[in-house]
Amino acid sequence: MKADLRVAICTPTTGINFSGFTWSTLNLIKCFLQAPNPNGTHDCEPIIVRGSILPDQRQRCIAEASRDEFDATHILWLDDDMRVPHDAIQALLRHDLPVVGANYPRCNMQAIPTAYRDDDEFTGPVYTREESEGLEQVKHMGFGCLLTAMWVFDQIDLPYFNFDPVHNGARFRGEDVYFFRKLKEAGIPAYLDHDVSKKCAHIGMFEYTNEVAVKADDARMLVLRGKQAEELRKDQLGEVAA
Repeated sequence: MKADLRVAICTPTTGINFSGFTWSTLNLIKCFLQAPNPNGTHDCEPIIVRGSILPDQRQRCIAEASRDEFDATHILWLDDDMRVPHDAIQALLRHDLPVVGANYPRCNMQAIPTAYRDDDEFTGPVYTREESEGLEQVKHMGFGCLLTAMWVFDQIDLPYFNFDPVHNGARFRGEDVYFFRKLKEAGIPAYLDHDVSKKCAHIGMFEYTNEVAVKADDARMLVLRGKQAEELRKDQLGEVAA
């Protein structure tokens, strides 16, 4: 079956890009164009949209990717503070899924992953650990390295992205969570690829990798267990004194 592939690498930016991002983009394009596609043609084009209103930038990215001159079949969302493996496009395309991406931690000392599950088996952030592999279905994840088939946007209504007020308007939920909620309403599942995730880094004061996220979580659990042991010791001493 003929399968022409046209992948737009879409990046909303304020204009400041990290060298790791630039290097990743060049390597992604080079690797994808050199890889054979026995079932059809393949092309790749970077699309960078400057601005400061993220939902607007992402929707402008989609408009650019959809123009007649290119008519993308897929978008690889790549944030300008990400470093990803050179073969990320092929690795994610190989799954033949409407929405599949990489897990990575937030750029703060807690380093909590962007991927999140909420189902009958588990609710909470999803960690990509050393033993993690393959695909895992999630409720939502970050757009730092995410592949979406273009037909997905035909299944949901505008706006595709928005900031949702929470806590009585005191805070706002990200445009990515808004998008994934619309996907769920349309019955479109989202997956993360743990193998690609292990090779990604979120660039801040240093590179936040999933290994950093796991170590931060292990440290939190160690502190928690210490507090629990101390509380138990105090309770036992109180019983003895009584």
